[in-house]
Amino acid sequence: MRITFKTQAERLRQLANAAHCRMTSSCVVDENGASITRYGLEFRRLTKTFRTLPDLSGNAQKVRELMQRINRLHLSPIHIDDVIEDFLASDAC
Repeated sequence: MRITFKTQAERLRQLANAAHCRMTSSCVVDENGASITRYGLEFRRLTKTFRTLPDLSGNAQKVRELMQRINRLHLSPIHIDDVIEDFLASDAC
């Protein structure tokens, strides 16, 4: 998907409103006492975290690819739910 902009100002507005995404990890213990690493995403705008999804998948590579896609597309926060929903509905996670 290629996004085009009419003006540089439009591009700067989009970047200012975009969410920056980074990957998180946490360890959980299952019912057998085994430690499992789960991966999620944290969303920031400027310097503030506005959303954390700590347990998306146990597949670090797939979560990393999702993070890179979100950052590459410079998504507005209103589009994040759709992207996450598509990820969870796919076989990717």
